[in-house]
Amino acid sequence: MTHVDGAILRSGHDWITKRYNCITGTDVASILGVGYDSPKIVLRTKISMSDSKRNANPYTVKLMSLGQLFESEALETFKQQHFGDVPETGFVPGMITHHTLPWITGTPDYIITRPDRTEVTEIKVRCYPDMESAMPFMTADDVPDKFFLQVQTYLEITRSELGYLFSWSAKNGYSTYEIRRDKKLWDKFILPRISDFYKVLCKLRSYPIDRALDIASTYRLERGFKAMVKARINESRKTNLTKASL
Repeated sequence: MTHVDGAILRSGHDWITKRYNCITGTDVASILGVGYDSPKIVLRTKISMSDSKRNANPYTVKLMSLGQLFESEALETFKQQHFGDVPETGFVPGMITHHTLPWITGTPDYIITRPDRTEVTEIKVRCYPDMESAMPFMTADDVPDKFFLQVQTYLEITRSELGYLFSWSAKNGYSTYEIRRDKKLWDKFILPRISDFYKVLCKLRSYPIDRALDIASTYRLERGFKAMVKARINESRKTNLTKASL
């Protein structure tokens, strides 16, 4: 069953503070070099909240704001597609902390409850290049690695075996993808890497902030690491990412 004890709100001061202090579902892909930001930017933003604001990409912020604006509408579409006329069995969670590693957190958009299990859902509102022409992910190959890793992180945090990535467009429909938990990918690849990153972060936080930010600016992935990440993710995607037949 899912682990939701101690979940906090999805916004506000406590939520922001928790995101700042922990590694989140969206941070994981960036730490591995396939996310929204570079690992260096994630490191700097975890050291200084003010640095986070300075480094924010205005276009990315705009897209995320649009996504949040339409997320509730997209979620209602997902629930109608998933449950139909059957009574809904699920809830919108707050931020959830990993059951044994409190420095790993995530905020899934929705959790479906079954008699014997739970399933997580991540909603992606498509708004690029604009709301009129944005398309949902048409095939599994269209799903970005960063979203695959985000759902894998939520599956690990909640101890769920199945998750959904729901891709929604205001004008051009939607698509649903099933993502199955890859425990081997998490234990042998993702967790060791983000653990090393978190150790670096904790060490830098003990330094004067200016020095810490200067050192963080030199953080680089080793040569060939991104290619290795891509290969490992592709291997997992072959068996753990499929288009749903809901």
